[in-house]
Amino acid sequence: MKKLLLPLALLGLFACSTKQVEEITYDTPYPLTSYEELEDTKPVDEEAWSNLSESFNLTWADKDIHYSYKNVPDVVICTDTAITVWRGERVGALALIYTTEEIKDVELKISEIDGVEGSTSANFVTYVMTDGFNADGNGTCGHRPDHSIYDSSMVADVIDNQKIRDLKPRKVRPVWCTFEVPMDIEAGAYNVTLKVKEGWKTLGKLNAEIKVLDRSLPAPKDYVFHLDLWQQPYSVSRYYNVEKWSKEHFEAMRPMMKALARAGQKVISTEIIYEPWGDQSHDKFDPMIETTLKTDGTWAYDYTIFDRWVEFMMECGIDKEIKCFSMVPWDMNFRYLDEATGEYKFFHAKTSDAEYREFWTPLLQSLAQHLKEKGWYEKTSICMDERELSAMLDAYNLLQEVVPGMKMSLAGNYHAELVDLLYDFTVQYEQYFTKEELERRKANGQVTLYYTSCATTYPNSYTFSSPAESTCMPLHAVQAGFGGFLRWAYNNWGEDPLRDTRYRLWGAGDSFLIYPGFRSSVRFERFVEGVQDAEKIRILREEYAANGNSEALAELEEKINTFAEGEMNAENAGCKVKALETILNR
Repeated sequence: MKKLLLPLALLGLFACSTKQVEEITYDTPYPLTSYEELEDTKPVDEEAWSNLSESFNLTWADKDIHYSYKNVPDVVICTDTAITVWRGERVGALALIYTTEEIKDVELKISEIDGVEGSTSANFVTYVMTDGFNADGNGTCGHRPDHSIYDSSMVADVIDNQKIRDLKPRKVRPVWCTFEVPMDIEAGAYNVTLKVKEGWKTLGKLNAEIKVLDRSLPAPKDYVFHLDLWQQPYSVSRYYNVEKWSKEHFEAMRPMMKALARAGQKVISTEIIYEPWGDQSHDKFDPMIETTLKTDGTWAYDYTIFDRWVEFMMECGIDKEIKCFSMVPWDMNFRYLDEATGEYKFFHAKTSDAEYREFWTPLLQSLAQHLKEKGWYEKTSICMDERELSAMLDAYNLLQEVVPGMKMSLAGNYHAELVDLLYDFTVQYEQYFTKEELERRKANGQVTLYYTSCATTYPNSYTFSSPAESTCMPLHAVQAGFGGFLRWAYNNWGEDPLRDTRYRLWGAGDSFLIYPGFRSSVRFERFVEGVQDAEKIRILREEYAANGNSEALAELEEKINTFAEGEMNAENAGCKVKALETILNR
């Protein structure tokens, strides 16, 4: 059993924490503190290790390359780098340590930006097992019971929180350095030093010049870019081995959801029925509203968990939109508590059935009234995931009949019939609205996004994807005229995600971007950088248009258009992002 002592008050993302207020001990069969990575079974070039002139090596490296755990990296030693940033920006840099000998108790020390506490962090990056695309090279959807038929390998993705660790001989250990630029810092150049230490001995050091421009990003809560990463609270209770909705459960989730807010998240995901997604996830989604059929034939609804979850998420800084899943679940099974027997019962119904109407009419009326009492009605929508047009129209018509004006949302295929009906309409990558539809929806205050999934090859955020693809995903939203980006999901973990990110139904890492134990990922950090780049584009577009700077605007638009559909892949994503950021960070 692993134990982890968790601080109950946290600031910013995973690496930045405030004074520990209280400690909670978690007993779990899964790793939370230190743990051993799985064995890398790929071949190793022992001769390359023997030919190294130095036993200990430390260098800055390309953060968009997956460096082998067991082989000497193909890099030129670089001890100095320069990073150009805006105020309020969070950026990362990758360093590599590789050594021919074992070194015990190695610690990372990084100086601060202008002495500001919490402005920097340095973390070891650990390796996870990943896989690859389907045999035809298109996406990763489909049943995957036998991992051996896919190209499984080890990739460095987990930004670990273990500050001291042993370095194994003839192994590569990446280091992720985070620079959180203060909002009130003066423009100028600031020097930061990363030291790798063995006790009092400094094994090596790297230098970074942080060039702060006289430009500022808004606070994440004020980002215009609409970010919607769906949450999975039940993965957390299972992994941490705690009672659902206990104090321990909420405190385990707190740093994760604050990190999500720091990324610019706008939406709270709620489940108003049992398991809206059928048998897809490793952890079942329980309903946040308890639906009871009473002995007199009436229905009763308990909103205790729903309210606690929404209020908790708002405390974490996410409060723009609430999505309620779902009137049209994947298997069309509906659960309720039968007061007469004290047992849960299920029934199956189509959206056109009388039983469906009888179940949903009182629930929707009760939910709407409750939301109005809480002051949440205007920011709430009933949301569906990848449901067919006929079912969507049935559900929409019933909703408008029962609660006229209540909002509805969909993440799924484009349907012209739904364009003017849905408040929040998210389509798959490679699907689009017309220019007129986008403009009309924007004028009406509606949310229009796109999403990637296991059906998407490039760009995507599998653990085997190029990290730069995660940056590309928000940038494609900008290029295609969407208001933001949606992804399922933020933390929908498999059984043992810290060691093995593969899953039985889709590609490795498809359903989560962070890890247990307050751990971010290279993918998530690169994704956050993409959201920030989207905000920079918005700011510069407005500035150039207002100033009549058509030349700068044309140059910017040219770079943005390199993120069009079909233009991005694992090989070119990093180059495209670097070229754009050169323009953004002048």
